[in-house]
Formats: sequence, C-alpha cells, structure tokens
Amino acid sequence: MNNLFYYLSFEVEREDWLKFALLYIGKLKPIVPINERPRLSSQTRLLLDETDLLDFHHPSSEEAYRASLDAFTVIESLLKSPERYFRTFHTRRISDVFRDTNTHTSTLFQEKYTYEFERFCLDEGLATDTNRGILMSDELINIYMTLLANIISENNHTSAVTDSNEMEKYNVLLKRSPSPSANRINIAKSTINLALPTNLENISLETIIQLRNSNDFRAMIDSFHRELDAYITSLENNNYDEHFVEHLNRNLFDIRSELAQLGPNLFSFSLGFWFIFNGSVDFKDVFGTALIGGAVTASVSKISRQLRNNRDARFTRKYLATLGKVPF
Repeated sequence: MNNLFYYLSFEVEREDWLKFALLYIGKLKPIVPINERPRLSSQTRLLLDETDLLDFHHPSSEEAYRASLDAFTVIESLLKSPERYFRTFHTRRISDVFRDTNTHTSTLFQEKYTYEFERFCLDEGLATDTNRGILMSDELINIYMTLLANIISENNHTSAVTDSNEMEKYNVLLKRSPSPSANRINIAKSTINLALPTNLENISLETIIQLRNSNDFRAMIDSFHRELDAYITSLENNNYDEHFVEHLNRNLFDIRSELAQLGPNLFSFSLGFWFIFNGSVDFKDVFGTALIGGAVTASVSKISRQLRNNRDARFTRKYLATLGKVPF
C-alpha cells in the first residue's frame, strides 16, 4: 500500500476515505488527464501543498490505446450476449441500459481512450459526445476504468486501490480469458481489519495531515507497508508462516495506539485485497492460524479464472477499502 493507483474518479470525494488514505497509504496516484488539472478542487490543492500523498498519473497514449483495445473485446461480448452477464448486472438486457441516453451521466475523458473507441461508442449508441470526452453509463465507465487501471498498474509494477464496492464484480468479470489454452490460475480475496477513530468526521483534515507528517507515525506506516507486503507475498508464494501475521498484528496494534490519541474510541473497517496464489495452499489452515491475532480475518474466497497470459498476474493484487463502522 505504499504506492497505489486510485480509481474510479481522479479526486477523492469522500472526506472519510481521504482521511483513511492520509493515515494508511504512502502514495496515492489518481489517474488524471493533464487537461483536467486546472479544474482540481481547493482541497486537492491543499493536499498537494502540505502532504506527499498525491502523485498524479497522466495516462499515456499507449495506455489509452491498450485499454481501448481491451474494452472493444469486453463490450462487444456484452452486446452480443448480454444474457450471459445476468449475475453481474442483474438484468438480461444490459445492452439496453448501455444505450439508454438517460444513463449517460458519467464522463470518460478524452485522454483515456482512442478516437476509434469514441467512434465505436457513438456509433453503437453507447455514449453521448461532449467537449471533454464522452458521457456513458456508470456500468461502462466502471468497466473501462478497471481495464485502464489494470494496464497502468501492470506498466508500473504496482497495485491499484478503489473506494467503490461496485468494483469487486468488475474485477471478477474482467479476469476471464477468450483463449481456451490460457493458463489456469487461482485468485483469492482476503481482508484485514484496520482502525480509525470513531469521531473521524469531527477530526479536521489539518489534524490528520499533521499526524501523517510526524516522523514517528510515518515510521509506523512504513513498517505496516513492509509487513503487509511480506504477508501477501507469503500467500502468493505458498510460503505462509504465522510469524507474518504476528508481525502484522503487532504493527497494527502500534498504529491503533497512536490513532487512539485522536479519539478515545476506534472502529474497525475492512481492507480487502485480491492476489494470485499457488493452488496447493490450504486456506483453511492459513486463515485459521491468522485469526489468533485478530487483525487478519478469515474472509477469503477462491476464484478460479483463465488469465490471458502470465503478465496478468502482475496486476491481480488490488485493494478495496470500505469504511463501514464496526466498533472494536
């Protein structure tokens, strides 16, 4: 979590999630078209001036090209056989939703796609033209931004994070392969419990920034990043050891103690992550042991998918942080 690409939007709109990011994430890299930088909010400019949290990524033409090619394949499949995707979209006529102009409410900015993709969407009635890009349904925007985040993560050998619960189903949907000869691997999702002050909404952004910028707290967070990476890597490599969980839980206890200075009570929230694992891992044994520490939960699901090739494994590790309150 030291260096994560953020999607869907390029500004964090929820203040509670922004405070989480300031406390737990090293670098957050929103995918921002360069032409949109002058429109950034005053809050985002404050973060740029007073913290090192934000590091904007401007999508390259190559990234836009590759995302557009992937989107052609996915969207054409959805249009050809929409009934196959009922479990994802809860309708057998998702193509009608895509083409309903009343759903064209979200903007896909020009720098994120190719001219050919724009013409395809306009010709198929999937989008409405604007001077900054195209308007599309939320479902198509989610699909496209997941593809773009995948490609950017792969190019930069890092992971992505989102604050949208909706994105989980798109991550599963887009891990399918058109090739019957593709390698079959296993994807797992697990969660760990992190903490934030219960009175988070009453703690000013300036106070959170001050804590983030303190040397002692940053040392704790840097240690957390190392321990979390070691823990997930051990699962990916079928090299699990309970000491990974002990170290991670000890680090999280130190962070909770520091956060308690901001408010007497803390709430727990889930940080979910996906990763590729070796098929021989016994998850029952792994997560049964992990429960001893209390911070790492046994919520894990195995998802077998066909990946197009081994490079897809690079961007399988993704994070989803939701801030539903569960008191400790």
